[in-house]
Amino acid sequence: MGIQNCIEDCCENRDLCPDRDSDGTATCLIFGDPHIKGFDSLRTNKHTFSPMGTHFLVKSDYITIQANYASSEHIKAQMEGISFTGSLVSDAGDDGKHSVISLLPNDGGVEIDGKVVMSCKEADECTAAETFYDDPNGGHFNITYGMGSDIPELLQDQRPIPQRKNVYTIKFFQGASFLVHEGHGQSIYMQIGTRLLSNVSGECGNFNGNPDDDGHDRLDTAKTDCPSQAEIFTPGGVVCGDVDLNMGQGCKAYRKLHKFRPQCMRHLDMTGRDKNMDDDDFELLKACMTDCCLGGTCPDDKPEADKSDEDY
Repeated sequence: MGIQNCIEDCCENRDLCPDRDSDGTATCLIFGDPHIKGFDSLRTNKHTFSPMGTHFLVKSDYITIQANYASSEHIKAQMEGISFTGSLVSDAGDDGKHSVISLLPNDGGVEIDGKVVMSCKEADECTAAETFYDDPNGGHFNITYGMGSDIPELLQDQRPIPQRKNVYTIKFFQGASFLVHEGHGQSIYMQIGTRLLSNVSGECGNFNGNPDDDGHDRLDTAKTDCPSQAEIFTPGGVVCGDVDLNMGQGCKAYRKLHKFRPQCMRHLDMTGRDKNMDDDDFELLKACMTDCCLGGTCPDDKPEADKSDEDY
């Protein structure tokens, strides 16, 4: 009877399950173009084809995190701008909304509700005020900039964890911490108390114990993790699909993408469905081909010669 009660509790509310005790911690890592290790996964998925634009990294009852996936000469879909909001960040205002913390790209500093509170981009040596910020409104968090821990998952759990420059360390006192590394784009490592993860979705997954339904493989995250214009709170945010893919490299032209079509179709198990492809399949295929064209994550097979000079 005890086992049955436990099963029923888990079915009704995942937070009542034994693996969701208040002392647990869930981790998520997102870096590169993007490579994602979600809350439920034990390994990093290196073949995620997410369209450029703004994405939910985590959407939950207590904290919501967004990032802008942009492109550069280095890689495609790297994070350039990460923002946090929710009850972990601040008490709700009269309008029911919470403050927004934004880590601006290219070492641009930290904004809170549109006001820069930390920045030492142009300074040779940062002052104390530029390397530490303590929340003056109720003490929900603090932010440290400078030397910080490297990301354990990237170091095969090396001990002691090395330190590196250009790291923002954000600690929320209710039980969550984040490392954001600045470089060619941004990377983020999350440690969130499991009691804070309810009604979860986003690039980090749904935290239900099953990595196979997090949308990082066949169906990807192209539709499910893209906020509408009204939901975007990250500075410079753009709705997925509304980003110009040209980027000075000609990748908007179909002839530039077409040579990657065969290897992407094989990788996505779309072979033989060329004439019967629906819109969702085509968008996923196009995201894979664009990744390849812009020098980001791409299946290892060699591309075939161009077969078309058509444009979109």
